[in-house]
Amino acid sequence: MNVITYIFNKKFLWVVLRILFGSIFIFSGISKLFNLDAFAQTLGSLKIFNQYFLDIFSLSVPILEILLGVLIVIKYKIILSLYTITLILIIFTSILFSKLVEGEKIICNCFGGISTDPIDYITIFRNLFLILISSLILAYYKLINTTSINTNNVDPKSIINNYSSIFKFLFIAFAFILLCTQVTILAMQNRGLKEDLSLLLAKNETLQPGDVIAPFEVTALDSTITYLDLTKHYPSIIFLFSTSCKPCRENFPNWIEITPFVKETNCNVFGISIDDLNFTKKFTDHFKPNFEIYSSTDINFKINFKAFTTPQTILIGENSNVIFAYPGILNSISISKIFNDISFSDNK
Repeated sequence: MNVITYIFNKKFLWVVLRILFGSIFIFSGISKLFNLDAFAQTLGSLKIFNQYFLDIFSLSVPILEILLGVLIVIKYKIILSLYTITLILIIFTSILFSKLVEGEKIICNCFGGISTDPIDYITIFRNLFLILISSLILAYYKLINTTSINTNNVDPKSIINNYSSIFKFLFIAFAFILLCTQVTILAMQNRGLKEDLSLLLAKNETLQPGDVIAPFEVTALDSTITYLDLTKHYPSIIFLFSTSCKPCRENFPNWIEITPFVKETNCNVFGISIDDLNFTKKFTDHFKPNFEIYSSTDINFKINFKAFTTPQTILIGENSNVIFAYPGILNSISISKIFNDISFSDNK
């Protein structure tokens, strides 16, 4: 009990802890503002926001972090600020934990461009540590701000009871938010699967040899709109990918490796992402492909290419006829088949 009272009465310790804690969120918010595209990509990869809310949250979250950090440092509205920042930590930790369990690969960007490692369980434990620190500071200031007592005479039992009530509240909040997050994520995934399934059933599964690809619009990396009519670009090979697709990341080096040999056969090579242009730019900045990259989020494009499975490697010949469509990661057998089909197309 004496240890609890001793630590509680070290006012300087709590002041330093409060300032350091608030400074972390000021730094985090500023870092995100300097690299909004990266943070927007992280939010987008969570797959719980549409583009409208994505734009709002990618800007408002860093500003809120800075504001709450400043309020905590200057000790203004300290109780409300600590409650808010703790609940924000709980919400994001719940979402990240759910996504991590699902096996999603998400780049952190928690401190802008400084933190570009994938989210893992260390990230979760770091957030839990921040929640613990926030809870300790909150309980301290709640007790001394809601009573007029001299802190040197605080009963150790009062300190323990105060901390217990805070931790009970946060535990219940964490459990409730985690449950709501998981239900929401599952509901959105179920909705997306139903939409994709209905389109697939309506359009006969995946591309087959002989299918005809209608002309389509895509957006180049410089934001210009391009109209691709593959009857004027044949033979062509399309690398179809998604920035959030783990097999696409594994397959991208294969595409880069075979591209010079494909181009030697006078075959046009196009990489097309089914994700937002900002995500596509970030993705391609990492891989530095040696072929043209475009982006399209149009549902008609997805229907046209039956692009509900990625990655896909699609060879298109004369009159926009599909010669070969290979879903999944390329191997030596599929690569050989691609070159054989390109040669066959050239000889026709």
